Amino acid sequence: MVHGFFKQETMQMHGPCRVIVDNTTIIEGHYQNDKLNGLVRIIYFDGMTYLGYCKNGYKDGHGELIRANGEHIKGIWSNGKLIQNLNPEA
Repeated sequence: MVHGFFKQETMQMHGPCRVIVDNTTIIEGHYQNDKLNGLVRIIYFDGMTYLGYCKNGYKDGHGELIRANGEHIKGIWSNGKLIQNLNPEA
């Protein structure tokens, strides 16, 4: 299920959108040419949540992953991968 804006000529998601994938994952954020770009919130089926930035559909920039057990991982992401853990104990 998708709530948001589309480019009329291409029907690509563009602008603020909320996407529910298979009733398990909720993605809220800004889309540009059908890809997440900018600040997003992703709630995964297992209770994990990502709050942070995406670029071209991948986690990119500052973000925080909150696991279902309450563990917080703050860091810098690039192309979907955590490249620098910013937690004080890391």
